[in-house]
Amino acid sequence: MAYPWFRLFCDTPHSPKLRVAARRAGVPMHAALAVWIAMLCHAGGRRDAAERGSLVGWSDEAAGVALDMDEATVARLRLEAMQGLLLEGERIAGWDRRQAEAPSTARVREWRQRQKDKRRANVAKHDETLRGVTPPFHATVETTCNAMKRADSSSTYTPPPTPKNLIQNSRESLFLGGVGGVGGESDSVAKHDETLRNVPPAKPPRSRASAKTAMKRDWRPSREEELFAHEMGLDAAAVVEDFRDYFLGKGEKLTDWDARFRRWVREEVRRRRAVEDGPPGSAMSRPAAVRQSFHGQDEQARLGTLDLARRIALGDRGEA
Repeated sequence: MAYPWFRLFCDTPHSPKLRVAARRAGVPMHAALAVWIAMLCHAGGRRDAAERGSLVGWSDEAAGVALDMDEATVARLRLEAMQGLLLEGERIAGWDRRQAEAPSTARVREWRQRQKDKRRANVAKHDETLRGVTPPFHATVETTCNAMKRADSSSTYTPPPTPKNLIQNSRESLFLGGVGGVGGESDSVAKHDETLRNVPPAKPPRSRASAKTAMKRDWRPSREEELFAHEMGLDAAAVVEDFRDYFLGKGEKLTDWDARFRRWVREEVRRRRAVEDGPPGSAMSRPAAVRQSFHGQDEQARLGTLDLARRIALGDRGEA
């Protein structure tokens, strides 16, 4: 049993037999009770079923040390006081009757054992089936990624076979295998070669992501990014300088500084437009005010021109 247990009578502290044994030995009731419980624990903890219920291996000295009692007192209780009442020689009296295993427990144990045997039989049957199965062709083709992984865990590395080597090896295996007849050999080789041609090539190993780098003092964007800033109406040189100084002071690390520069250009355009439009809720935005100012200047110039023409016309008439 995984966890040895034993049944204990609920009225054991008031057992008349235990009181008689305590009187015979001349010890208090609690001393006799302690020795009796120790005996039951010893008898119930035996792993061998034939030894359960017996005091095989019992030591009066060890029990006395464990219970803070004299060895002679323990021996007197075991050899004299409890004999005929609680003990029958080296066995607990009535152990087989009181500690009998319940039928349900035996049934559960048998059912669990049957389930365990069934699982073992299924595993053995599955392994036997796999031994007689020829692995599919794709299981023999090794990808570059898997080969690299195995190379990291072993000292020797064999590169994956190429389609050319696979075709050559398959031809040799077919010829050496003794395929019946010359015609049968050629047909089998042609069919196998056609199968190998349809095998998709192994995927190249995925490259690791670029490492992040910090901003450098001599960093400049690519020509395309400078043209992008120019097309957005910005001074490319000034924007590059502001961008570089900002991230030099910030100390941030990125994987693609060109992409961050494009985002910086778009953000700069939005900031400038927000400044030109003025704060939200104002009576007139800056573009509207500028247009109105230009319109007023044009109107004043037009009126001045008309006034000058009128004066010239009146002066000409007065001379006439």
